[in-house]
Amino acid sequence: MKQLENIDLRRADSMVKEIESIVTKYNMTYVEGLLHYMDLHSIDEEQVAQYVVGPLRAKIAKEASDLHLIMGEDEVTELEV
Repeated sequence: MKQLENIDLRRADSMVKEIESIVTKYNMTYVEGLLHYMDLHSIDEEQVAQYVVGPLRAKIAKEASDLHLIMGEDEVTELEV
């Protein structure tokens, strides 16, 4: 895997903008766009996870919840009751 200095991850917003561009250009989901971004830059999930923030994180979480890859907030609340 490439080192982080090979790509501009110092600013999370530059990564988010690139992922948004990938999603739009290739008509991908945000999960697919993130995976494509990671593949393009030869980085793994541990390296990129800290930069998935804000609205991008929410969009990915929503998609993952819809696909039953993670539990959504409503499901967690129901289980805790």
